[in-house]
Amino acid sequence: QIVPTTKKSVVALETSAALKYRNFAENDPSLFAPGSLSIPRAQVLSKCQVPVSYYREHFGRALPQGPLCAISVAHKLMYFHIPKSGSSTSRTVFHQEFKAEDNQFCPPARPGYQDFKKTAIVRSPLSRFYAGYDEAFARVLNRLESGRGDALPAWLHGPWRGLPTFKDYEKIFDTDESLRRFESFVATWDGRTVFNDHLAFQTPLLSNPQTGIPYAMDYIGETSRMVEAWDDIGKLVDKEVDHNISSMRGRSFPRRFNMTRVSIATQQRICRLAALDYCCLNFPLPDACLPENSPPGYQIHCQWVENKDLNQSGGVKSKHIEPFIG
Repeated sequence: QIVPTTKKSVVALETSAALKYRNFAENDPSLFAPGSLSIPRAQVLSKCQVPVSYYREHFGRALPQGPLCAISVAHKLMYFHIPKSGSSTSRTVFHQEFKAEDNQFCPPARPGYQDFKKTAIVRSPLSRFYAGYDEAFARVLNRLESGRGDALPAWLHGPWRGLPTFKDYEKIFDTDESLRRFESFVATWDGRTVFNDHLAFQTPLLSNPQTGIPYAMDYIGETSRMVEAWDDIGKLVDKEVDHNISSMRGRSFPRRFNMTRVSIATQQRICRLAALDYCCLNFPLPDACLPENSPPGYQIHCQWVENKDLNQSGGVKSKHIEPFIG
């Protein structure tokens, strides 16, 4: 696995990755395209294992025991809360339709929940990154304005420089300047430092923070099919979901920068940063990030990798999925 970003030297490591994989075999049967597997998303996730040390901060900085969730005891059902993936909408539906209550982390360690169905709704990584950046940027400014301290690491001050308050930020919504700051952030962020939970990738939030092994999910839907996803979740417990719940349609806020003007290079870097989610959640790459539109050494694939730990311990040979940049 090559993770092509680092806080200290993004360019150097990406160049190293490009050199290392310049001659990789295009017909390697272990490689496959993100989004190309024809099995349920929950099953794809089960074939992954998150490198815990590298993605440590993506498991939830505030709640290291696991992600927030809503639990319906009546229906023996759990919903894992993933920020910027329709989570506020879904929690409302879950509360109203399944009489659920919020829980601080999932799955609960105490006994009695082993047979509960585990569900989540995820979002296409590029779209979610745009939304997560918006939320993180706004929250950092609000934090700074309220005097609660600097929520940013020093090496990430650039995109926020000269914007002391959120009201100042509002003045540059949907301008060249807001786009410039977004692209500056993407170029600077190392993909590992999660100073705001809305930047955390989705796969770690659905995985054990100690082992990196995904939880045994029963169903994973996606935001582009929200109503259908809740129908599917209802079917798990023989519950018909009311389609007239207005909150099911979600909330809509305009982006604070023009997404249609984001450069190809910036889109490609976001895809590389989020390659774990593209592979482990079986999302197809957007056109800008397809291998044929990306330079050699920066193309995103998924790869079946032999699970060496199992094999060395005498267990049954198995393979898991990792992102491959080459």
